[in-house]
Amino acid sequence: MKKVLKGNIGYIRYKKTSQLLKSLLGIAIIVALVFIGIKLHGNRNNVITVIAAVTAIPTGKALVGFFMFIKYKSLDKSRADELSKLAGSLLPIYELVLSTKEKAFHADVAFINLENIIICSDSDIKDTTKLEKEIEKFLKVEDIKINVKIFTDEKLFEKRIASISSKDTYTDKDKEQMITIANKLLILNI
Repeated sequence: MKKVLKGNIGYIRYKKTSQLLKSLLGIAIIVALVFIGIKLHGNRNNVITVIAAVTAIPTGKALVGFFMFIKYKSLDKSRADELSKLAGSLLPIYELVLSTKEKAFHADVAFINLENIIICSDSDIKDTTKLEKEIEKFLKVEDIKINVKIFTDEKLFEKRIASISSKDTYTDKDKEQMITIANKLLILNI
């Protein structure tokens, strides 16, 4: 299984698969250690079963990671291509599960330029303004002052992207700044 980095298409599918495999492997190791401990020592009060119990910690962490991602789907490649064409030279980040103080929410895509982060989320968000302000506040701590807008309606999202997309090319310095903004946003990504 090839590793998919945060912000790329296929990240959610990769995380679900990898966390499930880690969980199953951990459970298999735990079961094997318990049986080996009992077989060698005749009871469960031994060092091997203690090791099995300690192995439950990373296994549980992987299982929680799996359950965090189970309700989210990876973005379809053709949909990502459509959005990228619409966005022009804006920097895309795909398949986000952003964690804030209030909640974690899924976003299919975010587009970044030097002034804006435009996010399309299919999550049931009651108050997008509160989440936008929280993301802006986080980025401000990272010395990035930028406007964040979260859309739950795809048509409004596409309209906004079309209005700010630029067919102009950015300088290398501008591209570096946009990548820095993206990397700081990815800190909030699970």
